[in-house]
Amino acid sequence: MKTKYRRLFIALALLALATLNSQLSTVFAQGSLTPPGVPGPTMKSLDQIEARTAITNTSTLVTITQSGSYYLTHNITVTAGDAIDITTNGVTLDLNGFTLTSTEASPTGTGILLLGNGISDITIRNGHIRGGVTLSGPFSTVYTGSGFANGIALSVANASANVLVSGVSVMGCLVDGINLGNSATTVESCKVYTVGNYGIVANNIYNSSSDQFGNQGIFAFVIANNCSANTDSGTGNALQAQTAINCTGINNSTVGNAGGVDAYAAINCFGESYGSVGVAAYTANNCYGNSLFNTGLAASQTATGCYGIAYIYGSGLSAVTANNCYGATKSKPKPAELDCMPPRRMAAMELAKLELDCLPPRRITAMELADTLEIPAPATACMRARLPPDLSASRMAAARGCGVTISPSAAMASAPPASASGPISSTVALAPALRPTITITNTTCRKEWMRHLEYKT
Repeated sequence: MKTKYRRLFIALALLALATLNSQLSTVFAQGSLTPPGVPGPTMKSLDQIEARTAITNTSTLVTITQSGSYYLTHNITVTAGDAIDITTNGVTLDLNGFTLTSTEASPTGTGILLLGNGISDITIRNGHIRGGVTLSGPFSTVYTGSGFANGIALSVANASANVLVSGVSVMGCLVDGINLGNSATTVESCKVYTVGNYGIVANNIYNSSSDQFGNQGIFAFVIANNCSANTDSGTGNALQAQTAINCTGINNSTVGNAGGVDAYAAINCFGESYGSVGVAAYTANNCYGNSLFNTGLAASQTATGCYGIAYIYGSGLSAVTANNCYGATKSKPKPAELDCMPPRRMAAMELAKLELDCLPPRRITAMELADTLEIPAPATACMRARLPPDLSASRMAAARGCGVTISPSAAMASAPPASASGPISSTVALAPALRPTITITNTTCRKEWMRHLEYKT
């Protein structure tokens, strides 16, 4: 009985203390479940992370006059002039995957123009610039069409500093693709295709390519690393840099100083040229160069671990000091630019592929057979195998109008020969001993070939 009253007394005493002290009441309750107010935001807004301004224009010029970060929300198509002008420093422009396009019939504008002297601290990234300029034909140097004159350019040459262009593709411009000059400028992961002058110009160019350009594809004042340039219409070197690393330059144009790779230091590079040097450098390491009518690889000082080849005329490899290198000239006819000779490009390409090593030391080729008077050529099994019917005298001569009619022997060819008609009437007749005789009535062609080949009529 005493115990029961004792427990009741203790309970009443604790209840009295809880009434006097609110802190003791929490021993028995968790407080009010009603929130003290409306919950506030717990995450940062996009503007707090990176304050950016949306560009909503779709058909008019955008002019950026204030520093900051900007991004496109739509494609922009203009009918004349520029698409975007940047007139101040400290701008980041995110194309956001959209495209700037121009339909101007006679291109004068620029996709993105850094307008003013001394524009600096600019970043342009992630988008496309497109025009309608095209090359008029294979091996042509004429670019025509509508669109922009330039993709990304400066209004004052070499006047902008600390400029970065990343992840941008440019196509179909009448003049330059991306030209940033040489004041602390960098281009990375960009592509340029079909421009009438320069593809990409900057101090440093990384992981970028330029194809089909009228002058030079990659021009790096300091470093070009993992870049490529390829054209058959360029009048200058395909790729040029102070230091070229892991780069490729191919220029098969027949005009101008159309070299492949030109650098002070070339490392792990490949260069190809039609009439100039494949790879030209002060020092070349682990490089490969080839040329049809010039030097494959030329090092004005040292070449190490390099390979050079001249397919038709010139030196395979040239250097003051060559270590562990190889150079070769596949064929070396006398240089003769004759009116009756087929275009050098067709002859060079096809003869290089044939590699007619089995011909006599005099190296009488199909080209010579097509334009020479009564030159006997021994038709051995080797020659028959390497000189198929599709590379016949008529085909080699047809491009310049030197028509040839061939009467083949079954032992000489297994397919019907090609034929062509032209101002020169010639006949190839196969004797039983398989010694073809070439007869040409054009005395100018005949005399020129007799002089160069030192044969007597």
